[in-house]
Amino acid sequence: MIYDKLSNVSRYLRLDDNLDLALRHIETHLSDVSGHVDISGEDVYVNLFSYSTVPEEEAFFEMHRDYADIHIMRKGRERVAVSERSVLKEIEAHPEQDFWKMDGICEVPLTLAPDSFLIVFPGEAHKLKMMTDAPETVTKAVYKIRIKSQPL
Repeated sequence: MIYDKLSNVSRYLRLDDNLDLALRHIETHLSDVSGHVDISGEDVYVNLFSYSTVPEEEAFFEMHRDYADIHIMRKGRERVAVSERSVLKEIEAHPEQDFWKMDGICEVPLTLAPDSFLIVFPGEAHKLKMMTDAPETVTKAVYKIRIKSQPL
């Protein structure tokens, strides 16, 4: 997991070739993102989402085996929880979609706000969309980056 200010995004170059593509795209084209953008086919792409945040009890952890996510808040604020798989219970598994739904405790709480970003790597579960003080509409770019598969 990496949580930092957007102005520091280039600090994380050279960890993975696909991650580098996403980070360079963030540096040069983030403000142009609307909808879905293929950067390198299924290996690196970004989607722009708008939704309302929800109470914590309506949110759930998700986890991926093959993809890292970069979450960048464009408008609004949301609470996020990050936990390792070992402290969570699997609720649903959809390996063909690289998606596991999990439940359990939060190990690292944080708040995503404009000009911050979060990178979660394969095997790091993340609980998203949680409201801060009250529900609000947020806009967020989510980059999907294929990373070498990791055993679950």
